Amino acid sequence: MHPSRHRRAFMLAELMVALAVLGTLMVCLALTLNGVRKFHHVLWIRQQCMAAAQAQIDSLMATGITIDPNKIATLWPRVKVETQVRPGQGQWRDLDLVQTTASGPSGRRTVSVTLARYGTIPQAASLQEK
Repeated sequence: MHPSRHRRAFMLAELMVALAVLGTLMVCLALTLNGVRKFHHVLWIRQQCMAAAQAQIDSLMATGITIDPNKIATLWPRVKVETQVRPGQGQWRDLDLVQTTASGPSGRRTVSVTLARYGTIPQAASLQEK
């Protein structure tokens, strides 16, 4: 065989290996970016759940009523909020315990956040049942 043919064959083999390595790196990068995207979506839903739960507790403590479910659906789409009010116990017996759980879907999982606060709920308005 002629030396230039060996050189061309070697360059072709080198090109094929380089393309295979580049393709593998691209697939790895795509998988990594997809994982990061899913992780950030979970964090985004968690942040929305925390905001909805905090707003619900703040509304209940300030006005004595919960936020209208339609308003919650407008502000935080796909987030469900459930609120429970119980009397405090022990050293907290003169206060109310407000516990709010907000949850929302993220891919195949459901992100859920539960916040609680002791305080006095204004008596002028009644709690709307969820």
